[in-house]
Amino acid sequence: MAPAFDTQSGAAAPRLRIGRWRAAGLAAALIAYLAATAYVAQTDLGLQSLLLVAAVFGILAISLDLVAGMLGLYSLGQGGFFGIGAYATTILANDYGWNVFGLLMLVLAATGLIGMAVGAMSLRVSGLYFAITTFIFTLVLTVLATDMVTVTGGLQGLLGPAFPDFPASLEWLGTPLVWCIMLALLACLGLVWNIRHSPLYPILLSIRDAEPFAEAAGARTAAIKVGVFGVSAAMAGGAGWLFSFLGVVSPSQFDWSVSL
Repeated sequence: MAPAFDTQSGAAAPRLRIGRWRAAGLAAALIAYLAATAYVAQTDLGLQSLLLVAAVFGILAISLDLVAGMLGLYSLGQGGFFGIGAYATTILANDYGWNVFGLLMLVLAATGLIGMAVGAMSLRVSGLYFAITTFIFTLVLTVLATDMVTVTGGLQGLLGPAFPDFPASLEWLGTPLVWCIMLALLACLGLVWNIRHSPLYPILLSIRDAEPFAEAAGARTAAIKVGVFGVSAAMAGGAGWLFSFLGVVSPSQFDWSVSL
C-alpha cells in the first residue's frame, strides 16, 4: 500500500519557506537602514538637518495613520500634540534643567492622556465633525502659544535644548541626534507594522467600515477608539520631543496645516 500523503506537512512547507524568506528580507532591510543611519550620522550638518526634519514629520504622519488609516478618523489635532511635546521639552529643559530623557517619558504620558481625554470628547462624533473638533483643539493651542509671549516666546519662538553627546567610547558613531531620531522612526514603523499584522487589526478595520456591526459583535468600540487615539497622540508628542532638538520651536510649526 502506498504511504498516505501528509497534507498538513505538505502545505506547511511552503509557508515555512515564505516565513524564512520574509525574515531574511526584514533582516536585510534592518541592516540597510542601520547602515544608512550610520552614513547620515557622519555626513555634513546640511544633509543631516534635511533628513532629520523629514524623519520627524514621518513619525507625525505615522501617528496620523493610526487614527486615519486604521479607524477612518481624520484628526487635525496631531499638530497640537506635536506642539505640546516640543514646547514642554524646550521650556522644562531650558528653564528648569530637566533631563531630556526623563522629559521624553513625561511627554509621552502627558500627550497620551490628553489625547485620550480629547478623544473621549471628540469621538462622540465622526467624519467632518470629528475633524472640526480636533481642529479647534489645535487652534486654541496655537493661539495660546502665540499670546503667552513670556512663556513661549510668541511668534519668535524658543531655541530648543541641546541633545546630549555620546560618551567618549561611542563618539565614533557620529551625531547622536541622528541615531535617536532614526531609531525612533524605526520603532514607530515597527509598532504600526505589528498592529497591522496582529489580531487587533481586523477589529480596527471593522470599526472603521461598519462600527454598528462591530459593536453588535462584541467589540468595545469606544474604548478601542479612545485607546488608539491616545497612542497616536503620544506618538505625535514624541515627534515634538524630537523636533525640539532641531532648532527653534514656534507656533507656526504646529498649526492646523501641519496636521493637514
